[in-house]
Amino acid sequence: MRPRALGPLVVFGALLAGALAPPTEGCDSTSCALLTRGQKGVVPKGGWVVDFSLRYTDEGQPLAGSTPTTLAVRPLVDFADRKLQPFYHLELDGSDTILQTDAAYGVTSRLAVTASLALLGVHSYNHLHYAPPPDPNAPADPEHGHGGASPSGPTLLHLRTEGNGDAFVGFRYALVAAPAQRLLAGFSMKLPTGRSQIIDPHQGGYFDPSMQPGTGSFDASMAAQYWLRAAGLDWTASGSYLLARANGLGYKFGNEAIAGLGVGRDLGRFTATVQLKGHHLDRSEYLGQGVPSTGGSMLVLTPGVRMRSGQASLYTFLQFPVHREVNEYQLATRGSVLMGVSRSF
Repeated sequence: MRPRALGPLVVFGALLAGALAPPTEGCDSTSCALLTRGQKGVVPKGGWVVDFSLRYTDEGQPLAGSTPTTLAVRPLVDFADRKLQPFYHLELDGSDTILQTDAAYGVTSRLAVTASLALLGVHSYNHLHYAPPPDPNAPADPEHGHGGASPSGPTLLHLRTEGNGDAFVGFRYALVAAPAQRLLAGFSMKLPTGRSQIIDPHQGGYFDPSMQPGTGSFDASMAAQYWLRAAGLDWTASGSYLLARANGLGYKFGNEAIAGLGVGRDLGRFTATVQLKGHHLDRSEYLGQGVPSTGGSMLVLTPGVRMRSGQASLYTFLQFPVHREVNEYQLATRGSVLMGVSRSF
């Protein structure tokens, strides 16, 4: 490897170390999916690259910090009374399924405009709900001679939301576009195109923000990727940072940092890859107050394979968590799969 190629690797190595401190939620965001797939190719002037992907994440492991537990205790974000109620309900398990489309158009041989949209997001979770204690001021029951209703045991609730998510629009520029070495940088704005105020029929208020298809906020995302062809292998280093803002309800999701190091090898029509990826999500905030049981970090091992056929390719990536640590109690990923098809025009 030529010495001048080491600089970007050192920079991204430092970014990876920073993203893992301190040692969550699954690496299931649009930014994470883009870094998993990789974008080593530059789009030719006047050309298009269109991608459709489906990702499924099993959020079935309750954690207390990094220790497995039986239940995840979640707060209630009470938008009506504008307050947080910690330890409000219990989560057993859940899953997220996202159908996404991405497109890039080559404005010049180095500059491309990009767009991403979650066409459909399905969030499906199982909760335990406890009835509130009896009201001591309730009128007496004349038949049984006591006041109010007796508290019942826990009830299993299956909560599900679906809808299109937020959109990303931006650009990607090739700072270096040599045959065996490329450095890409990009910037995107996230637009609140997804629904973020779906009503929970069991409670009457809004669903928790993590269950909403959209965030309701305008955010900004920056990303970079370095690719090097050396010793018959493709080496990549990538990183992204999403800066979140509060939405109209006063809720702000945590900022997101992702960094990865990967290696791949061509095997005829197939390319086999493996990537080590760090993901850190800051704690969310509501009206400037930190939201309990949000934010955390994880380290993910991601093997994958891509098959090429003319201008199209099919790919599948698996994500296995190597390390997970969450704030307080949360559901964490047990694994996920990302598959899709990409075509150039």
